[in-house]
Amino acid sequence: MTNARDQPAVGREIESADRIDIVLAFIRWAGIHSLLSHLRRHTERNRGLACTHYHLRGFNGTVTSKMHKGPGECLSRESPVEFTSNNVTYALPSTWKQRVQELRELGDVSLRTYLDETSQELDDVYRGNYTWTQVRRAAVFDTSAAVEGEAKTARGIVRLLHVDDQRRMDAYTALLNNPQAPNVATLDTREQRQLQDLLLTVLNPGNKSYNDLQSAANDLWRFDQLRHEILEVLELLRDQIAHLHQPLSSNYPVPLQIHTQYNREEILAAFGASTVDKPMPLQSGLYWHKPSRTDLLFITLRKTEKDYSPTTRNLDYAISDQLFHWESQGKDTVASERGQNYIHHRDQNRTITLFVRLAKKDPGTGRTMAYFCAGNALYVEHRSERPIQITWRIDHALPGDVFASYRAAVA
Repeated sequence: MTNARDQPAVGREIESADRIDIVLAFIRWAGIHSLLSHLRRHTERNRGLACTHYHLRGFNGTVTSKMHKGPGECLSRESPVEFTSNNVTYALPSTWKQRVQELRELGDVSLRTYLDETSQELDDVYRGNYTWTQVRRAAVFDTSAAVEGEAKTARGIVRLLHVDDQRRMDAYTALLNNPQAPNVATLDTREQRQLQDLLLTVLNPGNKSYNDLQSAANDLWRFDQLRHEILEVLELLRDQIAHLHQPLSSNYPVPLQIHTQYNREEILAAFGASTVDKPMPLQSGLYWHKPSRTDLLFITLRKTEKDYSPTTRNLDYAISDQLFHWESQGKDTVASERGQNYIHHRDQNRTITLFVRLAKKDPGTGRTMAYFCAGNALYVEHRSERPIQITWRIDHALPGDVFASYRAAVA
């Protein structure tokens, strides 16, 4: 089936089939990848899929001789298997050598073209602490020499992959499009904090690694290849914007958007609490920002014994798309100062802001998960003590997909 005008539609035939024995594609990786949604719908209708996937990168009449050369040449599964998307991942260039070889065969193409042609995701390119610049150098399309310190800085690019709001992408792009590091003195407070966001995420500095913001910016701009790579990544990240956003605050220069993702360093930098010369190693899930009179609540829904002590393994969950159940730290009581601050925050002109994530680590990548900015919230009611169980009403309803994932996380 070729999807030609006078031929049966491949997707429709797959979905209506009673049984599928073989999926055979004589085109590049996209041959199987483009059929995944149809194959999923096929199995959702309770039809078994006994499937041998042959995924050839080019048919030359010698199928037998290529059948067992491994995922670099083709994929062979000779026993019936239940279909999942994982069944085809072996056909993708999943190792470092395979990624390099695939780029050599494709030619000197952009990162977007490479991903499109190989059906990979950005996460795949950065697996194993590798970068696009390293892939291009290994494929001999980039003949530049690595600058001293580049390898450490390059490992920070993967920490940008959660970025999903246009304003932040626009700000980063505007800064990085200039081949010269920005003059920090010419930036306003909001722009300086956006630059702090970028540098804290990519450089991941320790205490006293830099004397000031300007020296950190100068350091990143030394790596011209990485600067171009980040620009390519930012352009691709625009495709993953999934929700409508609006500013978290209009009265204080905090460059955060509601319903977007941030790591803790970016959040603290946005409030001016963490900087490249004095990064804040916040260990608690609470932070009181006095200048803006804001209580920042960092909430992890799935808490494991490995990462959380019994006193901090509280039960937090979304009751509805606007109501959120949250438990205070075990030492807090209703009569305590902190308990009273939460309950009477409106009378005290304090703002409560929720940042939520499903787990500490992403099970798919093993990287630290970013927080979802759920926005500001108002006290509704409380129950019990130690911990205090508080119900918050979020100003802006959670998107449907986010609410569903939060409910499933603690189901």
